[in-house]
Amino acid sequence: MAGHARYMVLLDTRVLCRLAGVVNLSNMKAKLFLRERRVLEIGFIEVVVWGLSQPMDGSLHRFKYRLAYVVR
Repeated sequence: MAGHARYMVLLDTRVLCRLAGVVNLSNMKAKLFLRERRVLEIGFIEVVVWGLSQPMDGSLHRFKYRLAYVVR
């Protein structure tokens, strides 16, 4: 289907957290260390890193991070 846009369905984060067993720690203090997006010919890469005041449950380090690789 040339010329037609592809659509992505975004779930409410509360629903996604329940489905994936993810915990939202919105009350934990965090300092943004890095937010970088590199645009590529086929999409982009985004890296975000926060420093936390204490390690999250199940972790020994005090970092929270996100890496996304998005292709058109």
